[in-house]
Amino acid sequence: MSNHLDQDGFPELDSEMAQSEHNNKEQSDACQVELTAIKEQLVRLGADFQNYKKRIERDKSEWYQTAQTQLLLDLLPVIDDFDRAMQESKKGEVSSEITQWLAGFALIYKALTEFLKQRSVKEIDQVTTFDPELHEALMQVDSPEHKTDEIVQVLQRGFMFNGKVLRPAKVSVAK
Repeated sequence: MSNHLDQDGFPELDSEMAQSEHNNKEQSDACQVELTAIKEQLVRLGADFQNYKKRIERDKSEWYQTAQTQLLLDLLPVIDDFDRAMQESKKGEVSSEITQWLAGFALIYKALTEFLKQRSVKEIDQVTTFDPELHEALMQVDSPEHKTDEIVQVLQRGFMFNGKVLRPAKVSVAK
């Protein structure tokens, strides 16, 4: 430091000290800029993490829904087999032993239909007019009793799950 006095009698600051103060201010400004950048990065990271958590929850829900749908689709052929068996049992006379078996099958069938009902699976009950969203036309038949595009016969029941078609009803349609 120099020994020179300024006009008020105070020692003059030499240029090194002025440069040091200038450097300190530049460093402080640089730190403020870096701090602001880090804060912005932290806010973005927090938002990204929240979006990630939401996406994972949505994906988890979709996976659960897909797994449920697949299980229910795999169960529907069993229901179809029970339907056919129950219809066949009503066609003719059966022995008392077979009647007991049929009563047991009826209980199993009832349990399966209750299982579907508890899982919000409903039979497609709109079976008068063909709707490609709900039905799959397997054949067209001549039917004087029906208008064009009316369903003549349901060949396989269709089902809805949570308001969406799980399996379309397979039908024959009037020409």
